[in-house]
Amino acid sequence: MRSPAPPPLARIALAASLVLAAGGCCGGAGAPVEPPTDAYTVREGDTLMALQRRSGVRISEIVRINRLPAARLTPGTVLRLPRGAVGEPHPPGHPVPHAGPDAPRPTPAPAPGAGSGPCWPVRGTVRTRFGAWRDDTPFPGIEIAAAKGEAVVAWRAGRVVLSETDLFTLGQTVIVDHGDTQSLYAHLSEVVVRVGQTVAAGERLGAVGESGRATAPLLRFCVYRNDTPIDPEPLLRRAR
Repeated sequence: MRSPAPPPLARIALAASLVLAAGGCCGGAGAPVEPPTDAYTVREGDTLMALQRRSGVRISEIVRINRLPAARLTPGTVLRLPRGAVGEPHPPGHPVPHAGPDAPRPTPAPAPGAGSGPCWPVRGTVRTRFGAWRDDTPFPGIEIAAAKGEAVVAWRAGRVVLSETDLFTLGQTVIVDHGDTQSLYAHLSEVVVRVGQTVAAGERLGAVGESGRATAPLLRFCVYRNDTPIDPEPLLRRAR
């Protein structure tokens, strides 16, 4: 006997995620088999990045499975996640479980030396600083105005854990895990790295653009430690 079907909206979201993952519709083979999922209730302080780190499930998959309309999570919202993906929160420095062979894995902090950084992610002028109020929320990073097409590079060595061509208001976005921190590069005009790729400090990730809600060519650059945004400018003062 088949197990009870999930709620209609969850069923639609899961089917859509399978079609997207396959790159289109399958003809004549019948309905795709739905992967088992668990319900997870969003808590105060939860973010997509935090869920990715705790569960090993890519942000893009969380978005696709649940058809999320925005990057912000609202406490009390019930999400569907691959079965067993999220348990109790994991304290910093403890291993994070992974949902599959292609799930992002934390990278140890690179040893100092050539190619490990730090370096500025793009040549330009800082126009918005960390903590500036925008839409009743302190800005979680900095915005660097630069010429469209200017190379955007990794500020430190690490591993790419997200490479998206359309991430809500951020547009084309890359996230790199450095082990002790993660860095985000948004509003790109192109992305040239893939999830799982190891990059050196100064290695090209993409190019400056105005994708998402950007109204001029710029780079949004954020650094997170334990899923909490920190001011990147003091870190960049030591950059080459």
